Amino acid sequence: MATATLTKPAAKGGSFLLESPQPGDVFTPADLTDDQKLIGQTAEEFVLKEVFPFIKELENKKAGLMAELVKKGGEVGLMGGGVPEEYGGAGLDKISTTVLTEKLSIYGGFAVTHGAHAGIGTLPIVYFGTEAQKKKYLPKLATGEWIGAYCLSEPQAGSDAQNSLTRAELEDVDH
Repeated sequence: MATATLTKPAAKGGSFLLESPQPGDVFTPADLTDDQKLIGQTAEEFVLKEVFPFIKELENKKAGLMAELVKKGGEVGLMGGGVPEEYGGAGLDKISTTVLTEKLSIYGGFAVTHGAHAGIGTLPIVYFGTEAQKKKYLPKLATGEWIGAYCLSEPQAGSDAQNSLTRAELEDVDH
């Protein structure tokens, strides 16, 4: 897949606020490749055709509906953008993944579900999982067969994961 690339190193901290960028340093949608535009079009069409017709039911929290939509999104490759191809994902570059995420955001509820699934439920396995974990989890996460999630809340910890006290223990071999 052809990819758009940035030629200037990323700004450090807030230095971009103090620097005057040159026109060539600015990345715009005109710099997207045809493949990246197609990824965005696919994501946008999915939301318009598959998600929008169910907004009322989604807003009323119809049981199982969001999971069905995640699975449908996985079937067309939208749930595994950041998952390497060797594990059944699309293996998209960062710009393509950003385009995909932006286009899915036209309905916030689906965007949040996608973000939790892809960002905090799947990418930690991509970056830090063992080979066995990657082989076990990533193919099913990429297709939407399984939905990635992250749960964090304790009275003394709030969203501070380092201050959590709860511990999960395996009770049987399947769950």
